[in-house]
Amino acid sequence: MTRDVSQPLTQPAGAEGAPLGAAHPGHLGRSRGLQLRISERRLLMRLGDTGATVASVLLALWLWAREAGTPFTQDFFQPRAFWLVVLPALWLVLAVANNYYDLRVAARLRSSLTHLLAITLQLLILYLGAYFLAPRTLLPRDFFLFFAGASLVLTGFWRSCRLFLIGWTDFRRRTLIIGAGRPAELITHAIKEEAHGDYEVVGWVTSDHDTSPPPSGRGAQSGDPGGSGRDHRAR
Repeated sequence: MTRDVSQPLTQPAGAEGAPLGAAHPGHLGRSRGLQLRISERRLLMRLGDTGATVASVLLALWLWAREAGTPFTQDFFQPRAFWLVVLPALWLVLAVANNYYDLRVAARLRSSLTHLLAITLQLLILYLGAYFLAPRTLLPRDFFLFFAGASLVLTGFWRSCRLFLIGWTDFRRRTLIIGAGRPAELITHAIKEEAHGDYEVVGWVTSDHDTSPPPSGRGAQSGDPGGSGRDHRAR
């Protein structure tokens, strides 16, 4: 099992009640920055995506007005303000349908951009289908093409910045692995492969009666040893 150690630890680990906080004094004692839960990370991604798509609508409206030679004033904007709700909402529905908020997808630049491209293509297909089926002057064409391009660029930029930020240690949740042997090995490998940008394994703790070996390579990953409750009391 794993335990989040973003907050100070006072619970006992092991048969004789050694504090978990003693596992790695150097790692756990230093001041930490922002620590976000999984739900908070997904909320942050949704808020960032919403901001990027709303900005894309505004940019598309401005480009549309400029192309038409019309001043971008309140008289131009007000009758078209509903697009600020419709397009971001449609975009978010497609994002959820494409698992764009799966942390395994969001943590990798290639998969994140691939899913973003798929969302943009699906959005184009849906809108262009409605455009050709609707009366000729009902839906704007150039405006939507401007929006599709702007949302691809702005959302891609925002997601790329997020990937850079979560690479900083302060943005990763510290995790302590409780136990050893093969289960701990599998947990360590899964975190490293699937959620390395979201979790930082800072150590492992076993009971005094657990003789299973620690996860191989774990010390090389975080640079700190683990051990049992008795080991930590001796340090």
